[in-house]
Amino acid sequence: MMLVSLVSLNIVKNTFSMKRSSDNFPVSMFTKDHRFRTVGRQIEWLAKRHCDICASPDVPIREAIGSVGKNGGRIYFTEGLWNFNESLTIDSGFVQLISLSPGQTIFRRSASMATSDPIIQSTGDGSVFEGIRFIDETDTVSTSVLKITGNNTVVRNCAFEDYYNAILVDGANYVKVSDCEFTTGVNRAIEYSGTCRGGIVTSNVIERGGGNLYFGDNVSEVSVIANTFDATNTQLSYFAGQSVETGSALNVIDPSRVEERC
Repeated sequence: MMLVSLVSLNIVKNTFSMKRSSDNFPVSMFTKDHRFRTVGRQIEWLAKRHCDICASPDVPIREAIGSVGKNGGRIYFTEGLWNFNESLTIDSGFVQLISLSPGQTIFRRSASMATSDPIIQSTGDGSVFEGIRFIDETDTVSTSVLKITGNNTVVRNCAFEDYYNAILVDGANYVKVSDCEFTTGVNRAIEYSGTCRGGIVTSNVIERGGGNLYFGDNVSEVSVIANTFDATNTQLSYFAGQSVETGSALNVIDPSRVEERC
């Protein structure tokens, strides 16, 4: 049996109290190590909530997401590798995929599984993707890692590698992408298309050929600030007159790589 000291429990309790709201979301704990499951149960006990769903990484993600129900919930992942053999659609609202070891929770699609469908398509409102490292080796196929059509979705502190397109926001409002890292992309790191409005793209790093940021003609009321771009092979493109707050003065990018379309 694994024991946790009172000091450690207090630290964990304080950390998770900041991460969790007052909503009674069910929680899934993914881990290869039984000791982490023990810690997870103690965390839930401290929060005076019972963990109804505890599963190992061997359980398919599709099954885990389905188990939290149509009202959504949090699924916590420890470090480990999850291979995607087909596209996954998350159609429930308020589903949160959160890594307990940011950058070490890896969602990967190999080149042999190349398809025009995204790794994950998120259609429900209020979804959160946090701390996940996405590796999409299908960089010769026109596809996206993460396609978002649900409003109020948040992508933060994630890493994207070896993709054709990383994030596609298609007609969804108030979608926020922040504190993410994009490397070795073929086409676009972030694209907002359709009639998106109210989005925020901030504090991201696009480096080592991470691709472009592109905002379609009908994308409006979007803030694109405080992003850092590679010195070469990147571009920021948006349509003028749509209340898109951005440009070289608000981002770290060479002015010659900013395109204001008319």
